[in-house]
Amino acid sequence: MNRPLLVTVKLSSVPTPAGLAMAGVVSILALAAFNTGNNLLYLLLSGSLGLWVAEWLLGRSNLVGLSLRVPQAPEGVVGEPLAAEAWARKSGRFPALSIVLEPAQQPGCTLLRLRPGVEQILHLPLRYRQRGAFPLGPARISSTFPFGWVRRSRSAALDAIALALPQPLPPEREIQISGGRDGGSSGIGEQAGDLAEYRPGDDSRWLHWPTSARIGRLIVQKPLGGTTRPETVVLRTRGRPNGDPAAELAIRHAAGLSQALLRRGSPVRMVGPGIDLGPGEGARFSRAILRALALLDTMAPDPPADKPGWEVSADAVQTETYRDADQPNSFAARASR
Repeated sequence: MNRPLLVTVKLSSVPTPAGLAMAGVVSILALAAFNTGNNLLYLLLSGSLGLWVAEWLLGRSNLVGLSLRVPQAPEGVVGEPLAAEAWARKSGRFPALSIVLEPAQQPGCTLLRLRPGVEQILHLPLRYRQRGAFPLGPARISSTFPFGWVRRSRSAALDAIALALPQPLPPEREIQISGGRDGGSSGIGEQAGDLAEYRPGDDSRWLHWPTSARIGRLIVQKPLGGTTRPETVVLRTRGRPNGDPAAELAIRHAAGLSQALLRRGSPVRMVGPGIDLGPGEGARFSRAILRALALLDTMAPDPPADKPGWEVSADAVQTETYRDADQPNSFAARASR
């Protein structure tokens, strides 16, 4: 993915409205000069033809020697801008001016001046309306330099994939997790572990405030293992096709439920059509769940019917509820359509 991709596809040229208007002016000048023999008209005609020659030469050289690369696969939540960057480079002695990069089915971004021999960043305004993996290529890089009369473009087969993650829907009711394996409350057990520096994803209840205040850094005291049993989120899409509103809504609720359980400090296992992750904890595992749900095939077989855990079903979402399979009479949350 870090390999530069040379933009070497055949150049295509399309006249712009300004170019068509200029071509009409040149045609009128030529007709008038030939019919009248006026030297001033011949002078204007030669100047106009000289500008067209400059347009052709400068415009073609502007897109020669370009290369592109995407250093990191962009990812983000559906409906929100994805943080995507492309690095462009121009070989040769002359800069590229007023270039526009347009990824596949996405709006373009403009770079006014690309200096030769220097990589510069293009910020891509990516935004997707549904979850999944989307190739950025074939991308189109174009320019109307120098006079805006002709739009010249080349294609670049960017091999980067943008990942649109499902937008989690948090449960509307308070989630009560199951507590310890021995029936105690969830979270920190009776016996505390060693002190360690805080890392992103650690439960805020583990913070050891006396030590943190004394040394000026956040310190946590994690519980000894075995105090909290994993919580399982079971997603069932009932074989609905990808893009089905009920299946997609169930995926969003499963994502929100898993994040709510992780925030409560419980290890989480995510089970669904074609996926079985965990148990795991922390921000990294939360991101891993979202990535797996982004690529989930809703038509894959559902988990076994006797799988225990927090069940999120596409059928239940249609009836506005999903339930805790361990306690069939208690609703975990209410899903809004």
